[in-house]
Order: sequence, then C-alpha cells, then structure tokens
Amino acid sequence: MRNSIKVDVTDDQIAKAKHNLKIMKEDIDDETLEKHWYSLSEQLIYEVKKLIIHIIINKNNWVFPIDWFDTSRKTTISEKITSPSTMYYNNFDNALATRVSLWVPKWKELSMLITKLYERFFPWKWKTVFFDRWFCNRAFAQYPNWYCSERQYKKFIDTLEYELERFSEKWYNIHNFFLYISKEIQEKRLDERKNDPLRMFRYSESDKNALKHYDIIKKQVWKVAKIYDKAWLPFTLINTDDEELWFINFLKALLENWDYWKKSKKIDFTPDKTIVISWVNEILKYTWQEKLKK
Repeated sequence: MRNSIKVDVTDDQIAKAKHNLKIMKEDIDDETLEKHWYSLSEQLIYEVKKLIIHIIINKNNWVFPIDWFDTSRKTTISEKITSPSTMYYNNFDNALATRVSLWVPKWKELSMLITKLYERFFPWKWKTVFFDRWFCNRAFAQYPNWYCSERQYKKFIDTLEYELERFSEKWYNIHNFFLYISKEIQEKRLDERKNDPLRMFRYSESDKNALKHYDIIKKQVWKVAKIYDKAWLPFTLINTDDEELWFINFLKALLENWDYWKKSKKIDFTPDKTIVISWVNEILKYTWQEKLKK
C-alpha cells in the first residue's frame, strides 16, 4: 500500500488553514496570470485548494473516488490536486488532503469485504481524501479480468447499497467520478501505446483485455451508478475523449455546486455537458443501440 493509514488534521493545521484562506486571493490578478502563464486548469486547482480548506473549517469529511477505463488519461489527477505548485505552494498544507492509491489486492484480501479494505483510509477528522480507484474497482476491473471470483463479485454487488448508506450514516460524504472513454478512442490510444517506443513501457496485460472487456465494464458502470442513485450519492461520468478539455471540465464538475468563501467570480464553473455527461442518458442511449443491433 502506498499511503499510511488515517492521519488526522490537527487543531494547529486548522488554524493555519483559516489563516491561509484569508490571504488567498479571490481571483488571480491578470498581471500574475500573464507573468507566470497560469492556465485555466491551474486556476481551477487553486479553487480546489480553497474548497478543501472550506471542508476542513466546516468540520466535514469528504471522499472523492476516481475510477476509469484504461487509457482514459487519468494520470496525475489526484496528484495535481493534493500536491503544491508554484501558484499556491505557501498557502496550502499538503496534510489537509490525502491521495490514496492501493496496489492490486492480495488473495487473502480478496476474501475480505472489499469496502472494509478501503474504509481504513477514510478520514477520521475533517479531511478530504482522493482515491485513485477504490472498492468499485471490483466491478469495473477485477471481475471482468477474473482477479476475483464470481462469489466475491456477487457479495460486493449485493452489499454495495448497504455499505454506501452505512458510510453516509457515519457522516462520510462521497462523490464518485468515473473517467469514461469511447471504444473507438480507446482502440486508437491502445495502438499508440503499443507501437510508440516512448509509450510502450505503459502497455500491460490489462491493456490487452481492455477492448475485449469494454462492453462488460460499461455494463458494470451502469449497474454501480444505479446503486449510487438508490443510495442518493452522486456518480459523475467524465468523457475523456478530448485530451485537452476533459481535465478542466472534471475540475468544474467538482466545484460547480459548492459555495465557499472567496470562490472566483471570474471563472465560469459550468462544465461542458458533452464532457460531464449524465449516466442516465448514457444508459438509455446504450440500451437503444443494443435494441437496434438485435
């Protein structure tokens, strides 16, 4: 496992967070933007830092899991959010938000209820945690690739709604993001990865099965999304076909419905609806396409 388990936010860090929020700017001034060539994505990450401090000051626990299709360009999302950069280095305490990325579970861990494995990394006290994949990965990757048994998968699906409701009762707030990709673009990126000498090192066994299992994974995404809906928890799909725009719209989707102190008035937080897509509409479209094939 790549991260230590549960580090609480101290009172001193909370006091420092309040102070830092006071000196953070509502909007990055034009002169600074021009001087340092800060992009819109950098400005939005700056806004995420304000949001994380807002969550701590209001004594909440938030969990943001990020799952994905292979080749959906997920690299460094949570790293960018939880690591300092030149723009906000002096204003942000990295301990206030944590990135968790677990290794492939061992066989003895597969026999556990997988939610228990990930729950060890949930925040105890006023913190934000970003998961690079989490327990829904049992449906999205482990089951299609036979990394778990049919019985283990069925146990996960049968208990998922109960587990999500249990987390809500414990005052854990969860917003799950899934990085979606069309089959055509995935095939193109896999070919690039396989044939480009500079990218070949990324090509793995799971990539070989990515296209083969695409439709199975897609059905699993819809199944899990429906369970989230029953548990009244948000599940957002981000279309990563456009390599330049998806990350900006991911950040906008994260920030859109929040109201926090010093939220920028210059930035339009409304995401592109062709990139941040409704999973309900996608299910209807997919079902209709399947009927047409028949």
